[in-house]
Amino acid sequence: MIKIIVYLLLSVLNLNLFAKPILYDINLTSKEKQFLETKKVINVCYSKRSAPFVIEDRGKITGISIDFLELVSKKSGIKFEMVKVKNIEEKREYLQKGKCDLLPLVSTYLNQDPSVIATKELGRDNIVLVTKIDEPYLLDFSELKNKKIAVDRDLLNIKKYLQEFYPTVEIIPTQGLGLKEVLKGKVYGAVASSFKMSNRIMYKFPHKLKIMGIVGDRKGRGSLGVNIKEPTLLTILNKIIDKISIIERRKILNSWYSVKVEKGINYWFVLKTVGILFILLIGIILIHLKQRKLNKKIKKLNFELEERVNYEVEKNREKDIHLFRQSRLAQMGELLSMIAHQWRHPLALINGTILVMELDLMKRKFNLENREGREQLFNYLNNKFNEMGGYVQFLSKTMTDFTTFYQPNKTKEMISINSPIEDALSMISTMLRTDGIQIITNYQTNKSLYLHKNEITQVILNILKNSHDNFKEQKTLNPKIEISTIKKDNKIFIQISDNGGGIDKDILENIFDPYFSTKDEKNGTGLGLYMSKMIIEEHHNGQLKATNKKHGMCFNINFIN
Repeated sequence: MIKIIVYLLLSVLNLNLFAKPILYDINLTSKEKQFLETKKVINVCYSKRSAPFVIEDRGKITGISIDFLELVSKKSGIKFEMVKVKNIEEKREYLQKGKCDLLPLVSTYLNQDPSVIATKELGRDNIVLVTKIDEPYLLDFSELKNKKIAVDRDLLNIKKYLQEFYPTVEIIPTQGLGLKEVLKGKVYGAVASSFKMSNRIMYKFPHKLKIMGIVGDRKGRGSLGVNIKEPTLLTILNKIIDKISIIERRKILNSWYSVKVEKGINYWFVLKTVGILFILLIGIILIHLKQRKLNKKIKKLNFELEERVNYEVEKNREKDIHLFRQSRLAQMGELLSMIAHQWRHPLALINGTILVMELDLMKRKFNLENREGREQLFNYLNNKFNEMGGYVQFLSKTMTDFTTFYQPNKTKEMISINSPIEDALSMISTMLRTDGIQIITNYQTNKSLYLHKNEITQVILNILKNSHDNFKEQKTLNPKIEISTIKKDNKIFIQISDNGGGIDKDILENIFDPYFSTKDEKNGTGLGLYMSKMIIEEHHNGQLKATNKKHGMCFNINFIN
């Protein structure tokens, strides 16, 4: 009886690894069709070290590669069977003997295994450096010189990649990703793909290790690995991969950046729900005999569920705080660049003034033997010192602005809606002018609101910096940014628009996702707009939206008055 109930519930919840396929129109040759008719099942070999691409937990198999295989199965009707191997040697033996047709992940262009051929690319991933969480932030990875960096001895392509970019680094081969060695202080850091690192940190080393940053300017490219003895399977899979859209690929990859904990909790919630349903079924049969006992069990389960929900809410809050800190660290590099731009011009003017003074004094333009000549010299020097004093005051004001920006706001303060805009412009104006970017301000209201001033300034800076970077990538002629403040009914709006060409409408809805970036691979962290949306909507109960307009992007921030 119990087995029947559990079976029915699992069927309703559709927990099978590969559901019944929905066939799509794949243009296969007669040879390829015959192969699929003969080969009923494709064997996929994996090991316990395949996470997060293949994860085995309590008999259930999930992972990035599993999601792609499910999609391939859905589009083609191909059935896959997972075959677990103990190590690399057993995997190679299975490939040679034909027990293994497919590997769930290989490098697209740096595949080191001669037994398999990579399919077309399925997705890309950054190569990242992981260190202890208390290590100081590196502004320049050239500081890694002579440091010990752990690399999984099986990831030969990662080792080659690291040697190419940082030849002075001492590479320490490890059994696994080397995160334990990092924690023990045996090595400075470890290098691998961000998917592997973020998954391992989240589940094994939370609040102990951190992703310091991206290594190099290239991304790892991942594919399925087809047994070299199965060329027909390779052509079939490549045709199916061509049918997988960019949106489908991003949906799978993005889902494994931040929601795997939530999936784990949902899994427990399903199990608890099944348990409650089963208890209720027993209670209906034995209602007169076990009513009191059943009520006690339900009360206990509800209490445990409430405790778990509270725990998960707190854990998600800590995760958001961690993301916020990562975003602030990423911005430090950008703000240092802004300070350099702000200081470059006044320092050049001070240097020029000193040179002019030296030349004038060398030419003996002033006759110090009479009173008039001495007064002329005094007035000349006084004017020049006043000029340099003005430049020094500008440098001091710049440092004050940036110091104030990094002081956290504990409470909201009543400020003009235009104040954080002006603060942001004062920090970035020199850099924008240097690159020929025109700033147009159209303040239609000066309404004051209770705001965290520095947080709103950060949001404005993020949007302005995105426009600046986009102008550079698109090589926009006559770049222009327009900033407006508007009061309408009981709402206050800040509108920031540019003429940088806009963004593809297919990915517009993804720009506020964490780690999603449209910038050049070495310049984008994918956290700026995510944190901006969280600041506006969670900290200020407002809204942050992005739309395409005629010649570019328009960001709308609105607050309730």
